[in-house]
Amino acid sequence: MLGGCQIQAPWAGRVVETLAHAHETVAPGKELLRILDDSKLEIDVLVPSKWLSSLKVGTPFRFKVDETGKEYAAKITELGARVDPVSQTIRLTGSLDNQDADLLAGMSGSAAFEGHP
Repeated sequence: MLGGCQIQAPWAGRVVETLAHAHETVAPGKELLRILDDSKLEIDVLVPSKWLSSLKVGTPFRFKVDETGKEYAAKITELGARVDPVSQTIRLTGSLDNQDADLLAGMSGSAAFEGHP
């Protein structure tokens, strides 16, 4: 019976966590693995809210990854929905123009926008 068992992931990706192991009995519907879709990584950036007048969806920026030291061209894909009143920042989402195989989800870095320090 076990020879006919097959587990198919809903998408291609990387296994982040194994929740069930060999020789375990699992209940129907129980999570077995956590899979990360890393085909298109996103960049979350916090910027001063006063920059909103000059930053729009499509605005290019440079992203330098701390772990590798490499720098990549990126662009804003989404502007946050609200300004944090305490820090006076807004969250932006960006995407890389060309994704490198060296990049992993969770890496950190710094973003540089032309005309902004």
